[in-house]
Amino acid sequence: MAPAPAWSDLHIELLTLVFEKFEDDFEYLSSCASVCVSWRAAIRKLSLRLLPKLPFQLLLIKDNGSGVSLIDIQNLKTREIRINPTLQRRWIRSCSHGWLLTIGRAWPHEINFLNPITGVRIRLPPAGNQFNPSEGGLTVVTSGNPSDSNCMVLGAHSWSQELVFCKPGDRTWTRINHSSSKVFLLPAMFYKGEFYIRYNYFIGRIRGDLNNSGTLFMEELIRMPHFSPVEGLLLHKSGYTCSYLVELMDDLLIVLKHGYFNPQDKRRRFEVYRLKWEGGKEWVPVKSLGNNGIYLDCPSSISVSVGRDNSRECRANCIYFVERSCQCINRGVYDMEMQITQWSSVRKVTGLAASSYKDN
Repeated sequence: MAPAPAWSDLHIELLTLVFEKFEDDFEYLSSCASVCVSWRAAIRKLSLRLLPKLPFQLLLIKDNGSGVSLIDIQNLKTREIRINPTLQRRWIRSCSHGWLLTIGRAWPHEINFLNPITGVRIRLPPAGNQFNPSEGGLTVVTSGNPSDSNCMVLGAHSWSQELVFCKPGDRTWTRINHSSSKVFLLPAMFYKGEFYIRYNYFIGRIRGDLNNSGTLFMEELIRMPHFSPVEGLLLHKSGYTCSYLVELMDDLLIVLKHGYFNPQDKRRRFEVYRLKWEGGKEWVPVKSLGNNGIYLDCPSSISVSVGRDNSRECRANCIYFVERSCQCINRGVYDMEMQITQWSSVRKVTGLAASSYKDN
């Protein structure tokens, strides 16, 4: 009797059909990808279809860098993925279209996008002597999936007040001229062919030819909207305001989240504005998200179409957000119609580190 063929000898199309049965089990797929070259190739082919349609954000990083927790935004489920132990020598940053940003701790500080399922890496220019990307200092936003050859990357370095730009394959980062003295861990987004970024009390956009290595500069577009005077006075004394940029139904929105410094005070208030371009730029209040939900995160946020049946855990006309502390990570859901916030604990931080960025 002839021996059964080895699993590694199966045709890639058959392997893909097998792995499709486990497309929701990221940990299983990432483990299978480390078995052999053919399995990795099959899972890589599958992941090219999975990652663009799986809106998830980085939630937790294991202290030794060997694993991450991701939150699936549409289903609000936490996914665990084991990653290469060599990442212990790298900083891990936020997701972009399902890819992680990793930065070498040692000079010249190599920078890569990492597919957490297959281990595939896309190389970006190293930081080198251009800037020091030490922990918490560099965040990036992309124009699309990093695997796209036309993908563009905007980077903001909070400590050196640098804005930089590159495309995969570039050897160096291009500095973006700006006059701001405070570029923090910023909310930013790619909207209708241009990068938009919040700095100080303004929204700016990056101008210049992004497809060629010409001069790039940040243009001041519009001042951020003012929130209500009464609430503003209260927050000035005992609270804070975070802002997020997000695209919804072809509109550019800014979401303001108002909170309080007292950790026992769980009240949150949200204001949403749409940028009206016609007849002079101005912010118009948005009272309803319709059949959509918004997931807030830094440096970029996303909107999710929920549909009329509300069959997903992610509900329509709600704003989802995560707040991290040294002890735990909590998820909040703000109902736009009821104007109330509900809380649920995502995870207690024990032997795990919160992602390397926090609310701005």
